[in-house]
Amino acid sequence: MSDSETIEATTPPTAASQFGQEVALWRDHMGMTQQQLAEATDYTRSYVAMVETGERLGSDQFAKNCDGVFNTPESFTRLRERLSRAVLPPWFEPYAQLEREARIIRSFQSQVMPGYLQTEDYARAMLAAVRPENLEDLVSGRMARRRVLERDDRPHVWLILDELVLRRTIGGPAVMAAQLQELLEAMEHPRTVVQVVPEDQASHAGLAGPFTLLDLAGGEQVLWVDGHSQGRMGYDSAETAAAVHSYDLLRAVAESPEKSAEIVCTYLERLK
Repeated sequence: MSDSETIEATTPPTAASQFGQEVALWRDHMGMTQQQLAEATDYTRSYVAMVETGERLGSDQFAKNCDGVFNTPESFTRLRERLSRAVLPPWFEPYAQLEREARIIRSFQSQVMPGYLQTEDYARAMLAAVRPENLEDLVSGRMARRRVLERDDRPHVWLILDELVLRRTIGGPAVMAAQLQELLEAMEHPRTVVQVVPEDQASHAGLAGPFTLLDLAGGEQVLWVDGHSQGRMGYDSAETAAAVHSYDLLRAVAESPEKSAEIVCTYLERLK
């Protein structure tokens, strides 16, 4: 057996490859070419090819369109959701579960957009910077977090961003413009408040790094602190109280939601 055959036999399938294999099986079953499936789902043939080979996990919309074309009510939609959740790092899954259950999410971000608001292209460009071998799986897991804001009982979200997040053009102008547009749309929802700490605020309570506070049913509060290789959760009441205090201080120096929206719009116009 050759080295390549050994690797192929021992490498576990990725979420993208599992999804792609299912798409290819159903396409063959329906007697369709990749071009025909592309036209039926309103995507390009090259996109369908990347999905089938596992180079790209099909988007939520692609999964929904496949269900319509193959007459498989929500089968591909559920498959994609299940696979995307399964690829979250083991150390992150406990937090992701609590994030899905949270009544209130308060977070401060100093470098990048929070995962639950990232667009797919923004997430891919950001995650690709560390050249992971399972990039598409990581992107899929990141996109799964967006569903927290699609719930009928979506949580109240209060997000504070350092202006540096808006200045960092991750993925290039087009990708960043789409991300800022996504942020503006989120800011319009009555359960989402976004504030920007202006860059002329040289020192503030968030200089120690990004963090998130989750308020859960029953009054429990959980702190999440980002780290270099992985984050950690904190349940200690003294530590969470200190984080709440830091968050209140950040709110005090951040611009109002209205002024913050103007700042985001300014950066968006520059990119266009």
